[in-house]
Amino acid sequence: MLSADGEITFEKDKQTLRAEPNASLLGPDYLLLAETILWNRETESVEAFGQASFTYRSYRILADRLWFNLGTGDFLAQNARGGSPPLDRKSTRLNSSHQIISYAVFCL
Repeated sequence: MLSADGEITFEKDKQTLRAEPNASLLGPDYLLLAETILWNRETESVEAFGQASFTYRSYRILADRLWFNLGTGDFLAQNARGGSPPLDRKSTRLNSSHQIISYAVFCL
C-alpha cells in the first residue's frame, strides 16, 4: 500500500505513481519510507529518495536514494548504512541481487 502526507499522482504515460512528501510503501515483507517514492507499476520498480529507510525481511537500510524491484526483491542503495542485527555496514553503494548482498566501500 502506497501512502503519503501529501498527494499521490499518477503519470499515465510512464505508468508511475508518485507519492510525496513523507511517503511510505508497505508490502508483505518490506516497509519503505522516504520523502518521495516513485512506483512504476508496469516494471514493478520503485525508486525512493530523501532520507530513505528500507526494512526488508530482517534487513534494514538507511540511504540517500534506493531502488527496489518488487518482483525480484533486488535492491540498490546509494550512500547507505544497513545490515541485519548485530551486523551494520556503511557503504557508498549497497546492492542485493538474487538474495546476495554486496557492498562497494564499507567500514564496520
